Amino acid sequence: MKPQILILGGTTEARLLPPEIPDVLTSKYDIVTSFSGITKSPKIETGQIRIGGFGGIKGLSNYITANNVSAIIDATHPFAKAMPKHAYEASKINQCKLVRYLRPEWFEETDDLWIYADSLDQAATLIPQLGKHAFLALGSRDLAAFKDVSGLKLTARMIEKAAKENLPKDCQIIYARPPFHLNEEETLFSELKIDILVTKNSGAQATKAKIEACRNLGIKVLMINRPAPQPVPIITSQDQMIHWLKEELRHD
Repeated sequence: MKPQILILGGTTEARLLPPEIPDVLTSKYDIVTSFSGITKSPKIETGQIRIGGFGGIKGLSNYITANNVSAIIDATHPFAKAMPKHAYEASKINQCKLVRYLRPEWFEETDDLWIYADSLDQAATLIPQLGKHAFLALGSRDLAAFKDVSGLKLTARMIEKAAKENLPKDCQIIYARPPFHLNEEETLFSELKIDILVTKNSGAQATKAKIEACRNLGIKVLMINRPAPQPVPIITSQDQMIHWLKEELRHD
C-alpha cells in the first residue's frame, strides 16, 4: 500500500489542489480528499474521495495509522473548528506532517465601513444598533444565533434550507448559489434598502462582490472574524502548497 497524502476538503482550494500535485508525488503517494458528508455530490478531477467523519481525534489517529498517512493538508473552511483541532491533535499523536491551507482573508479598504465581531452571537447582539435592514450572508446553520434578534428587518441568503427552529422571526429568505456579481449585488441591496451586511470573513472570491457592493453603496459591514488557527504552518496559495509538499516529503 502506498503512503497517503490526506486532504481535508470541503473548499474550492481543496478541490483544485489534487490535479496540480506533480507526478513525482502522485507516483509515490495516494492522494485522498476527505469530505465530511455535508458537501453534496463532491467532485475532484484526480485522486480518491472519502466521505464521512473520522470519529473524533481517536478515529482520525487510527485512520492515519491504518492508511500510512504521511501528510495532512487541512483545507477545511476558514471557520471550521472541530476538524482543525482534531487534525492537530491526531497529527501530534502520530507524528504526522500537518499544514493548514487557508485562502487569504478579506481586508478593509478605503471607503469600507466595517464593524468587527468575534462570533455569531456577538454579531447578533450588535446588529439592532447598526441599521434598520440587515442582510445576513451566512450559512444555514449560522442563522440560529439570530433567531431572537428584534428591532430591525432581516433578510438572509443561503444555499441550503435552514431548519425551521433556527430561522429568525419574520426573516425573508433568499436561496442562491455563488458566484455573485457586483452589479447584481448592488441592485439587490438597493432594492431591499439594506443598510448593514453581516458576513463571516471567509475570503472567498466567489462571494467577494457583496463586500465591494457595500463599499460602493456606503453600506456598513458587520464582519465576523475568523477563529484563531491551530499552531501549525499556514499556507495561502496553491504554489506555496505544492512547494511545501515537495519539501516536506522529499526525504520520505
